Amino acid sequence: MPKVSRPPRNIDTSVYLYDWLPKFLILPDSATSFKPAYKFKEGRLLKILSVERRLKQDGSYRCNSGLRVVACDANSRIFAILSSKSINQYERDERIRVTKNLINTEIFVTELNVNFLTPRQTSKLFGYSDNRARAILGGNSRSLLADIPAYAILQVENFRIGNRDRYIPQNVDAIPYIYTLSDYQKRYLTSAFDNESDYAPETGGAVGDSDELKSQ
Repeated sequence: MPKVSRPPRNIDTSVYLYDWLPKFLILPDSATSFKPAYKFKEGRLLKILSVERRLKQDGSYRCNSGLRVVACDANSRIFAILSSKSINQYERDERIRVTKNLINTEIFVTELNVNFLTPRQTSKLFGYSDNRARAILGGNSRSLLADIPAYAILQVENFRIGNRDRYIPQNVDAIPYIYTLSDYQKRYLTSAFDNESDYAPETGGAVGDSDELKSQ
């Protein structure tokens, strides 16, 4: 059997994961926005690395406004939101709460939107900040860093289970966030980009009772 040439991978998990996020998200300079919705007949595979914990006082999860997660393809991590619609569909199909066995599960995303958050919103919602963004913006970092819509967030509108083995990667910390890739930063930190999202303004305010992202 001939050898199959595969690109380098940062994550030691399913052979079905492949590197699709950079090509999908880093648009050419001529593009000014993403189209409103993407539907994939075959689905795009992502691995869920961590899930937001928003507990009610009774210990159950509050997912009415969606669930924030960290996901990855073969080589890049990204922030994503599982919409309430996708969660309801998942729970009907699987007959289990979405937060029960989702961590380290691989999902096929069949419908999504791309929204952009400012660094200020990204820090508040996901606890993330990137010093390299400040370096690129230089002297303007103080005035611009909190306000530019620089961080692409996947809003997942439909997904199904792709792999249930829940293999725990040994090198999660070695997987870079897509926001740290040089091509991504050149595209979105140094040029104007239209943000047609109606998600960011709605979620820039109050969040849940406890918004820490848990990897275990």
